[in-house]
Amino acid sequence: MKRMNLVPNATVLSLLSLTVLYASAAHAIIAPERVTSIPLKDKASFEKAALDAVAANSKVFGVSVNDVRINDTATLAGNEDAAVSLHVFRNGIKIQDAGITFRFKFGQLIQVKTASFNEAVVVAEAGLNTSNIAMSQFNANGFISQGSTYRAKATSSGYSLVKVDEYVVSDSQEAYVVQVDTTNGELFDVRTRNFHLQGRAEASIFPRYFKEAPKQVGLSFIKPVSSVAAADVSGNFSTIDDATAPTLQGLTGQYFKVLDLANASLTQTATLQGNAWQFKFEIPVNTTTAWDNNPMAQSMAYIHLNRIRNIAKDYISPAWFDQTITAKVNNSRHCNAFWDGSTLNFFTAGSSGTMECANTGLISDVMFHEWGHGLDANTGGIEDGGMSEGFGDALAFFMTDDSRIGVDFLPVEQKPVRDVSIKKVYPTDVTGQVHKDGLIIGGTWWDLYTALKAKHGYADGRKIMGKFLFKGVYQASKMTDVYAATVALDDNNADTTDGTPNFCLINKAFSDHGLAKPDASCL
Repeated sequence: MKRMNLVPNATVLSLLSLTVLYASAAHAIIAPERVTSIPLKDKASFEKAALDAVAANSKVFGVSVNDVRINDTATLAGNEDAAVSLHVFRNGIKIQDAGITFRFKFGQLIQVKTASFNEAVVVAEAGLNTSNIAMSQFNANGFISQGSTYRAKATSSGYSLVKVDEYVVSDSQEAYVVQVDTTNGELFDVRTRNFHLQGRAEASIFPRYFKEAPKQVGLSFIKPVSSVAAADVSGNFSTIDDATAPTLQGLTGQYFKVLDLANASLTQTATLQGNAWQFKFEIPVNTTTAWDNNPMAQSMAYIHLNRIRNIAKDYISPAWFDQTITAKVNNSRHCNAFWDGSTLNFFTAGSSGTMECANTGLISDVMFHEWGHGLDANTGGIEDGGMSEGFGDALAFFMTDDSRIGVDFLPVEQKPVRDVSIKKVYPTDVTGQVHKDGLIIGGTWWDLYTALKAKHGYADGRKIMGKFLFKGVYQASKMTDVYAATVALDDNNADTTDGTPNFCLINKAFSDHGLAKPDASCL
């Protein structure tokens, strides 16, 4: 058995014996033997331990410390759960499919996932105009370069590395992230973050979607104009000048700004009610066409996006949470919604082809899903398209307690976009279409969420599931790695070899969907 010296300073962590839990041609999951040591406590110490581990064990990891960089947005530092992810580089260029992740529990290292592709040979470039290739594939008039990376390509003897140039291009309907193989001019990867829905919805807000009765909800962290401080989480604010009525010119707050593309932003001057100023947007609802309500899409986006951020803050605090994110509502196109890398986008009600769709700003499920793409992009980035879609779906059902995602997106047909309760199994049901593939991990998480609530009760089961989702996004970038990461998060004594509190529930959910093998101790 190989032994790995995690850091030279033995007062921090001593020698660790490694047990390979899982290994393939691409990566391995390693579990160190539990040791007694001084627990690590802060972000800097976790990151230093990871870099020192690579420096002292370059043969184990297949790379030198000069070939790795801290993935800063993917560092999770906490007293109970912590994770540090490292990017791997070759010739100064990042290998997108590579990475090393250190998982800690109570300050102790319990797992290492390593995928360095150190034996992969770099294939020579062919001197192609890759930007022209990218544009020609989508009839695009221009492009935005996103740089270059290496991608791992399976061969008969293992893997090779091919350099790909990445561009953002768009056709008349959607934007795509395109990777062009510089060795042969073929498209290596095409991704869209668009959420192809099949339903519809609206709301002063609707609690979830447009078929529900609207209710008045506080505008968290809103920033009224005219010498007014930002509101608190309940929408309460203080004025500096009591003689001047504060105003709202659209919904702009500390963490979210709603931009109405129909150019009819909600505006209001506060009225004095007793000794307090009051903004009250009472948005009319036509019950026969509730799914087509542009003003309500503005309040829905503002309030529901703040809701999911506030809940996520109970588990994690990435820097992204402190930024002001723009949500664009009432795009004149129909039947879609997407995260474009910096903003959230929701479409108006209307027809697209044979589909009659609701305003996607009127269905909170859609907002939670798209916000999930923003979260994963700002916490290290999920590399698996199916997992990214499944993660968005999981955040939606976590917020709604309903396996139907995008409920009544097609309002006439009364159909949702997807239902994660429909069982899909890896690898049998893999199609290559990310929304369908996402049902595999989405369904796994749904079954686990259901089992946790049955065992622990609603409140505690929900709390545990929230940890698995929000902390898990730091620790797994592909659906095939989520099982090991979830077990690590469930551990309560820095030793996964003696089981975890919910191990059998986790094992059943993941093995039922082909993402783990059934464990004999749970049968």
